[in-house]
Amino acid sequence: PQDWLEVRGASAIGGITISHPNHDQAALSFARSAAATARIYTTEPGATHTSAMHFQTGIASGPALVTAMTISETQNVGIGTTNPIEDLVVSKAGAEGIEIAPAGVAADHSLIRAYSRNSSTYDTLRVDFDKLGLAPNGGIAVQIGTGSGNGNVGIGTTSPTTPLHVIGAVSA
Repeated sequence: PQDWLEVRGASAIGGITISHPNHDQAALSFARSAAATARIYTTEPGATHTSAMHFQTGIASGPALVTAMTISETQNVGIGTTNPIEDLVVSKAGAEGIEIAPAGVAADHSLIRAYSRNSSTYDTLRVDFDKLGLAPNGGIAVQIGTGSGNGNVGIGTTSPTTPLHVIGAVSA
């Protein structure tokens, strides 16, 4: 074997390899040919006993592997980025994407945002839906749409019948 553990078929191509090729990571590689087609590996980015885990997949244009998902040493999950700065980041090549951060120690609110790491600006967040309800603490606050695509907005009701349907007192 060329690595710590190498399991190959009779034709010597394909199999599973457990390796430590760079002396800073451990890797589990999967192959259907002479080159790896997928890999899971760890890195120790800084402090001792911390690590990040990376999941790589093959691409159609050749034998190169690209990192599809990373779990950072702070347990942030990144899809399409190797440096997720929020709890969940879904990104296009580490640039534009969606970031999700639940309420926690640093913030008293949860957030979902469309953000561009390249330009450090917020992008337009579009949510396509047939019916959307906002219900703080489980109560009815705002209902947009009725499921029939009419776009009515209800405040205090889940069945708005007019463009703006309010149940309860309104003050200005």
